[in-house]
Amino acid sequence: MKLASLTRKFKKLVLTLALGIGLATQALAAPGNFWRVSDNNYFQKNGGTWTEHNANGQLRATFQETDRNDNYVRLYDRSRDLTIDLWDNKAWLWQPGSTEWLVLCEGQWENRPEQPQPQPSENPNRIYVDDSDWGLNGSSQRPGLHLVVIPKVSTLRDGSRYLFVDLNGTELHANKGGQLEADSLFDRGWYLENVTTTISVLDSNVRLGSNAVFVAGNNGSVTVSQSRSFGQEIGLGTDGPNIGINTSEERTDAYTTNFTGFTPMASDTGRTGENYSFAKNVYSMTGCLDYSNGTALRGYTKWQDLVDAPQSNSDAFWTGFSGVFSGKAFESFRLHSPPAQAKSGFPVISQVGFLAPAGYSQPATVRVQIDFQIRRVSVSGETKLDSTYKTHGYYPLSITRDIPVHFGFPQN
Repeated sequence: MKLASLTRKFKKLVLTLALGIGLATQALAAPGNFWRVSDNNYFQKNGGTWTEHNANGQLRATFQETDRNDNYVRLYDRSRDLTIDLWDNKAWLWQPGSTEWLVLCEGQWENRPEQPQPQPSENPNRIYVDDSDWGLNGSSQRPGLHLVVIPKVSTLRDGSRYLFVDLNGTELHANKGGQLEADSLFDRGWYLENVTTTISVLDSNVRLGSNAVFVAGNNGSVTVSQSRSFGQEIGLGTDGPNIGINTSEERTDAYTTNFTGFTPMASDTGRTGENYSFAKNVYSMTGCLDYSNGTALRGYTKWQDLVDAPQSNSDAFWTGFSGVFSGKAFESFRLHSPPAQAKSGFPVISQVGFLAPAGYSQPATVRVQIDFQIRRVSVSGETKLDSTYKTHGYYPLSITRDIPVHFGFPQN
């Protein structure tokens, strides 16, 4: 009686253990195509690649699947040389310099079918045009920007994708109406003093290929271009090794425009904290027109250079003394004139080239940021001996635009 009872209890225990093991097995989700991070970021398989997104769906990184078994999926990011293993409840990270796998984050598999990467029905790499303006406190002047962004994707001979971004046609106006609020011998403003453009691609798989090159010509002409030979002889780019480059090839684009009183220069290149490549160009006012001769260009490195004034009180005295005989001793200080493009119609010329791996066919975002500064200067007084000058300060203004592009639509 006791033996039979023990036998029944043993069978019940075995059945319970088996059921528990089965439930435990069911609780462990098999690797799939969608892995949700605990903060609602996620990894998703899209066609032949994996992409990482934030909670709002914005692309953060792209990976290749290099291994898959019953326990995990292994992903590799070539641009950062790091590996991520997606397990049932944790993601593990291996990166250069590691001595052991590190826990990257917690998450879990979700039962979602693989989503093939959607392809637009037509080429999405179109010219982007945008018009913006700004109001200034206490001023009737209204700066404006006509932004033109021309993206073009092409394929190099080794299959690498090359994205060329051009701002040809972009114009910045210190005042959309063309005339400054004040533009006299005693008051000038608000005039454009400097401009900075920053162009980046929000994709860690994309690297900078080349920045703009500015060459000054005669009569204020400037030729902007970006020419780069891609091949083994140039194995390193400005921010690290170029991706998938193994054949020699050159890409050149150039055009010429006129600058008077401004000097453009390639300023900086690198990668942001989010590992996005960028290129920066700066355009500085370096000349002003002499008030007594509207065609003579004078140097400009600081706002005080706009003022026609003696360098010291002693200079002012002797200038006033000698001016008694010329009649100019009774004139106050005068202001030279900013060049015409500091008032309206400043051409924001910039070209940047970016590189993506061979066969790369993902959507991406080009970010264009334009920062500029406008200033006002005035003088007062009756004679050179009692004249003073000042700046009313400056307005720093900025605009950022994100333009969608697609590496899957080369236009060779």
